[in-house]
Amino acid sequence: MNGIMVRSAEQIASLKAECERIARSGLVPDHFQKNPASIAVAIDMARALGEEPVLLMRGIYFVSGRAGFSAEFMLTRLRRMGVIKGTVHYESAGNGDTLSMRAWVVDAETSERLNGPTVSMEMAKAEGWTKNTKYKSMPEVMLRKRAVTFLVRDHYPDVLGGFHTSDELEDVRVSTVVTAKAGSDRLLAELNGDPTPTPAEDETMLDEPDESASESGCGA
Repeated sequence: MNGIMVRSAEQIASLKAECERIARSGLVPDHFQKNPASIAVAIDMARALGEEPVLLMRGIYFVSGRAGFSAEFMLTRLRRMGVIKGTVHYESAGNGDTLSMRAWVVDAETSERLNGPTVSMEMAKAEGWTKNTKYKSMPEVMLRKRAVTFLVRDHYPDVLGGFHTSDELEDVRVSTVVTAKAGSDRLLAELNGDPTPTPAEDETMLDEPDESASESGCGA
């Protein structure tokens, strides 16, 4: 049937009951508890990815309406899929504005060391990620998350199954908010004949990131 699952009336009733049971269990995040219909989608996703439905739901967070894996869930999948030996390793260099990070693993099939792209604070600033205040309070943790995500995307894209991580979505959301608001204020300033805001002034325009939208933790 072109890959589309067709369920009987009994199967639909059983799925509905399962969704309601999971929603009441307290074992999944609020965004699933409040929307049993989304649980049905997550169950099909879990089946396609070879995951347990509840574990998948505990590893998914929504940022501005878009779903993404937590960094911890991505790492768990990477290890559980058996594509690497041991765990992920990190190499850091510099500090402060010169801090950089690279993730690497040993491939299970070839025993070859695979390096991910280097991520740096310079890159984070250029991409607008540092508008997320976590890059100021915990820069090493944030760069580690980005470094391992880059490694996975380069060498083991099946782990993510087409998803982004919640941290990627949060960084893009924050960067987009800053760019849009700064651009709007510049336009208004020009129309009013006022000086264009300086970059330092632009930094104060950002709304604080919605911590409840992306509670992906710091253990990458």
